[in-house]
Amino acid sequence: FQNLGSVFLAATPDHWCHVPGLADNLYWTDEAKDFVFPKEVRQGKKGYTKCYYYDRDYADLFNYSTDLTTHSLITANQTAVPIVPCKDWIFDKSLYASTIVSEWNLVCSSRWLMSSVQATYMAGVLVGCLIFGFASDRWGRRKAMIVAQVIFCFSSIATAFAPHYLAFVFGRFFIAVAAPGVSGCGFCLSRCLYLQHYTEMLHNHGSYFSVTEVVSTKWRAVVGLSYQIPFGLGYAALPGLAYLFRDWPSLQLAMSVPSLLLLLSIWLVPESPRWLVTNGRYKEAIIILHKIAATNGNSLPSDDELQAMVKSFKKRFVVALVYYGLALNSPTLGGDPYIVVFLSGILEVPAYIIGFLVANKIGRRITYSITFLIAAALCFFIVVTPSGTMSITT
Repeated sequence: FQNLGSVFLAATPDHWCHVPGLADNLYWTDEAKDFVFPKEVRQGKKGYTKCYYYDRDYADLFNYSTDLTTHSLITANQTAVPIVPCKDWIFDKSLYASTIVSEWNLVCSSRWLMSSVQATYMAGVLVGCLIFGFASDRWGRRKAMIVAQVIFCFSSIATAFAPHYLAFVFGRFFIAVAAPGVSGCGFCLSRCLYLQHYTEMLHNHGSYFSVTEVVSTKWRAVVGLSYQIPFGLGYAALPGLAYLFRDWPSLQLAMSVPSLLLLLSIWLVPESPRWLVTNGRYKEAIIILHKIAATNGNSLPSDDELQAMVKSFKKRFVVALVYYGLALNSPTLGGDPYIVVFLSGILEVPAYIIGFLVANKIGRRITYSITFLIAAALCFFIVVTPSGTMSITT
């Protein structure tokens, strides 16, 4: 939710310049617009500007009647009329009751502020990777994850009450800093959900600790890829949540409250046995392994034999850039943004399933190489496709 929430939180609704002395009407006739707004070329098409208007005394000109649609306009020499920048805007509320764009007028000369929202978030992810990568190696996966979860929960909820743009950006930044600690450390520790395979692995003396911490080679691809399926389901659920909560503070809060469930891991998730082993804390690792075995009804070798085994065990930038570049701009495909984002998310689920089936069959290296080549070809196809030739309609 948080990674892709800006698709809706920072959406730019249809909007028009508020002109002093005139009624706020997004649907003036073209005759009226010609009299009020200059034209400009945007994306190769000529249209009315949303950033400037002709500086006239409209209230006096129309005898203090402010509805241009009721008047027959007289052709005027527009070149002699000064053009001034807009200071306020009217936003269409048919799709969104409010977004941060409509809340703080992040359009025209302030548009770059909206663009920096996701850039700041990604910068936070980078900082979080560095901080929690070091912390999880230094003080343990579990401690790093719990600290990240507390920061994540507090920051995400506090952001919903941001009184101004800077507070919102700082809130999202700290959410992003915590996110790698939640997901990265959780990626290692969540392997404890696969305890059956792990205790069988130890009982049969037949495998070794890997980067997945607690699963054998046989299950590594399945576990690694299936771990991403909830991400795809959450991605698909996001537009439904945004449809129910049309104003950005409510949506941010709705995305954040479920994260409080993460704090249950304080009582439920043990430390990574592999991390304990690599730091020489063999007895603690063995205690956890015994608990795992008891949970699954399995038995382990004697402590001396197990400790000897455990001691022997001691002996992702471009992809994210492309993925989020596509995901965050999916609404620009056209059509209803809620449907477009839902389809983008739900299609990830079969992709993950097919991915781990193919990876188990032909290996991860070949699978990654083939899928990267296909993705590159499709990205190139998007680039060379003329604007406006494809859209999704509902």
